[in-house]
Amino acid sequence: MRSGLLFLCCVALCCASLTSSSARQKSNSTPQRHSTASVSGRVFLITESGDMKPARFAHVYLLYLWSGIPQTGQAANAPSPDTAGTVFLSKQTEGMQQEIEEMKDASTPTDESFHCKRRLLTVKKALLETVDWAKESNKSQQLIGTDTDEEGIFHSSGIGPGRYTVIALGRAGANDAFWATEVFARSGEPVSVKLHSPETACLDLPASQ
Repeated sequence: MRSGLLFLCCVALCCASLTSSSARQKSNSTPQRHSTASVSGRVFLITESGDMKPARFAHVYLLYLWSGIPQTGQAANAPSPDTAGTVFLSKQTEGMQQEIEEMKDASTPTDESFHCKRRLLTVKKALLETVDWAKESNKSQQLIGTDTDEEGIFHSSGIGPGRYTVIALGRAGANDAFWATEVFARSGEPVSVKLHSPETACLDLPASQ
């Protein structure tokens, strides 16, 4: 009788151990949902005299570049093909090449103000074409837009993990400008950036009355 009871106890303990082990394996094999990230920052310009001019109500775009995890046969720092970030860079390169061709034309203005504004136009055009591409490719989630406040501060939340190209377009003081940088957003972690050195800044003083 005693040996039979001991046998039943051993069976019960084995079953409990197997059930616990199975539950742990099931838990480990279940993919965990990644939490989103947030990107905040400030966009501004430092003038030659050392004054800081915030980019008030500037437009900020986060363009998804790639996951940051290389796939098989992919270089460690190579962006994924067909993402909003790579499409924008491709469109911007095409626009810059067109600018070079235009400069060969003798009728093209040679003053710096014209070419500065032409570069801004190239960036704006590349962004519009990227927006169109995202809509047509059903990848609108790869392009996130927001605006800065009066102090040039912006905040964007609900961002999936990965590397992003950050583009800001707007006016800082008497300059029309655009800024660019890259950020890596990690799940559940806030990212903070400062865009203080414009890629292009065009002085645009109002005409005297």
